[in-house]
Amino acid sequence: MLVRALDKKHEHDGITLGLRRRQHKSTELKQTHVDCLRFTTPHCLCRLYGMNDATGTIPHPNSSLGIFTMAWQTWLGLDLDMFFTDFAPSQTGKRPFITVVNGGYRHFDLNNANNTATEIFHLEPNLDYQYTMALADPVPVTNIQVGDELHPSSNTNMMLAALDQNYYCSGGLDGEFDSPIYNEGNNNNTTDNYCNNDNNKNTERKLKKIPRVLSISYAWNEAEFSPPYLHRQCLEFLKLGLQGITVLASTGDYGTADQLGNCIDEATGAMVPFALGNNETRTGAGGVRFSAVFPASCPWVTAVGGTQFALPPSVKDRDRPGWMDRDMFPAETALDIRRKGKVNVSSGGGFSWTFTAPGYQAGVARDYLDRVYGAAGNKYFNPQNRGYPDISAMARSYVVAMHGKYHSVDGTSASAPLLASMIARINDERLKQGKGTVGFINPVLYSRHHEMMIRDIDTGVIGGCGVADAFPAKAGWDAATGLGSPDYEGMRRVFMSFP
Repeated sequence: MLVRALDKKHEHDGITLGLRRRQHKSTELKQTHVDCLRFTTPHCLCRLYGMNDATGTIPHPNSSLGIFTMAWQTWLGLDLDMFFTDFAPSQTGKRPFITVVNGGYRHFDLNNANNTATEIFHLEPNLDYQYTMALADPVPVTNIQVGDELHPSSNTNMMLAALDQNYYCSGGLDGEFDSPIYNEGNNNNTTDNYCNNDNNKNTERKLKKIPRVLSISYAWNEAEFSPPYLHRQCLEFLKLGLQGITVLASTGDYGTADQLGNCIDEATGAMVPFALGNNETRTGAGGVRFSAVFPASCPWVTAVGGTQFALPPSVKDRDRPGWMDRDMFPAETALDIRRKGKVNVSSGGGFSWTFTAPGYQAGVARDYLDRVYGAAGNKYFNPQNRGYPDISAMARSYVVAMHGKYHSVDGTSASAPLLASMIARINDERLKQGKGTVGFINPVLYSRHHEMMIRDIDTGVIGGCGVADAFPAKAGWDAATGLGSPDYEGMRRVFMSFP
């Protein structure tokens, strides 16, 4: 996600976890004053995507939504209450459940709250939990905190080891990529002792109750890891889907580059920095290839891209009663923020270098590439492989409370928790009717998206790696917005129709 400082007195271009922030006066962002064309709040999202208000209902005992959170990343209770007071009053005073994995270190830096560098610790988790708790209500939200203070988890593998004891004990962790196992000062707390002890109750190693929906707001470059390592994680995501668990992941905010702005040097295979625009310089020799981000590139994960509004309605339209109904909102387009001709934020999209195209997607991806690239494209990506995103949603100007002030942020790490909240709400309704949870949703999204589940987006473009207009949005699936943006009631109707 990208966070921008709009107020010129506070503007800066520092990027932390892909975030830039914009600071605003609190009075601008009170619930009754929010302009949903300038800012995004839970109320705006409910109106845009047709989510009903379920506040006050009692969740099913098995309803749950989990948020993957890396060590040091920490939501702040005072900020949650500030946000909830203005935008989700029923949540004021509530907190997510915390599940600790491999140390689960949480960092509090309140003494330096005015230091913009501390946003790296608090902005992403504040966003994730403020919006999921507001939008998924009444479904409880679990903070899956992964990694210890000295060795924070480098990716999702440590979480997967905690979700599946067999994965952990059969060598699912790799010392080349994974952080060391947190010891807790117990000399007997070793892999062998844990795996050979059937009575071990250590929740550091195994989550007793896996949330039915998992949201991941982070993106790593596939090129950082070996293919076997990625395939093993991806298979675990498939196993979760077969257990009725939905996994959603953000696609990043640098278009066809990774979340750090890196592309792949085609001569060496090394990651090289390359800005989003098409006229900047880069390091490295020869040409570049587009990057791919994981876990969004895994075929068994639902990859969530970002959108923004196209041109807003006229002042005359906005004066009409009911203009805030979804049909009166401006159309969505691919998230692609440009300033002074330079791309600043671009929703992640493209094709994997590791995973082949899944059956549910092969036809639509091939059709898209035939229309856009024809026989070209091999120079930058592998057209035979998995394409992403699968679906997209609003990723612009989310209002977030941090360190006692409001900021607005952009990026796909906002849209993934939004979709996760929708699925969690649908799961809750299904469970109350004695049905199972929806699990892996991609086959349904691709086969039945015309049944009012998803609104197609055919405008906008994403760029990166020196190609400003790399993937344009088109009718049907595309590598900029996937199948389009969600219609909550349509998704709910289709998923509720299943036994």
